[in-house]
Amino acid sequence: MKYGDCWAGGLVAVIGMIAIHAAWPLAFWSEVGPGPGFFPLALGAGLILMGAMVGAGGWMGRKGAAGFDGHVRKPLVVAGVMAGYLAVLDFLGFAVATVLFLFILIRWVESRNAWLALALAVFVTLGLHLVFDTLLKTALPLGILKWIS
Repeated sequence: MKYGDCWAGGLVAVIGMIAIHAAWPLAFWSEVGPGPGFFPLALGAGLILMGAMVGAGGWMGRKGAAGFDGHVRKPLVVAGVMAGYLAVLDFLGFAVATVLFLFILIRWVESRNAWLALALAVFVTLGLHLVFDTLLKTALPLGILKWIS
């Protein structure tokens, strides 16, 4: 049994439960589509499911999804890149900051080819922009690309 995976899975599941509890009073659906409670409920359910899977894997003695065997480099790089992303999001804007964020994670954390990392980063950013800006009409920060609009 890997106690760390059991604890981590339990913690993720508890965070999912907190998200569902906080989103429960919000409208799940509105006249025009998903309401303010739709995504928090869906994400909370996903966190509970993933936490249960990691915890069960630890309980059954399997290696967890993160593969954490005492090495802290990747989690620290991910945490640092996320902090940097949040720090530059307003200045650079959603598109530029997200492409950089994903490129760094795919290239240096996952050790993928630079062209593949760039293509994936651009493709995922375009998909996120389509969902949040176009479909859900969410205002995303433009940053240095203000001149485009």
